[in-house]
Amino acid sequence: SAYFRGGVVCYSSQSKRQLLRLSDAELGAAKSATEDHAIILAAAVQNIMGSDWAIGETGVCGPTGNSRGMSPGHCCVGIVGPGGIAASLTINSHSANRAENMQFFATAALELVEGKLGVTERSTLPGEAAPELISEDQALENFESMLDQFRTDKSKGQKRPSDRARRP
Repeated sequence: SAYFRGGVVCYSSQSKRQLLRLSDAELGAAKSATEDHAIILAAAVQNIMGSDWAIGETGVCGPTGNSRGMSPGHCCVGIVGPGGIAASLTINSHSANRAENMQFFATAALELVEGKLGVTERSTLPGEAAPELISEDQALENFESMLDQFRTDKSKGQKRPSDRARRP
């Protein structure tokens, strides 16, 4: 693909050493589930893939916390780009719903990338208006608004697409 070189999923220090080629010093430079660690992961992916841009994500998706006592719903996203561009974001949904946290975290990561890329137009369907560019602050505000709506829906017992029964 001209747009996507690949991805790496690492959950352990061992996999980060093997797949991302991170040294013990690099792994020890920042605790996992922090913005600094997300930037380290993104930079490693950028280096390995030879890409212009890369995203690193670290955190606790749920349904339980991690071994260091961090609650589910905590996520740090880091992006790196050409010329030393770097940005990071911490998100906390305060939710233990793993599937919905993954969706929230992915959306926030992509909005952070869009903000850094200066995206002013996306491919759209005929008759569909292109979305406007948003800032990093607006991306976080949008995420928080989406999370508030989710909590309101849940308290009213409304079903969301991810609540539907899955077929085997």
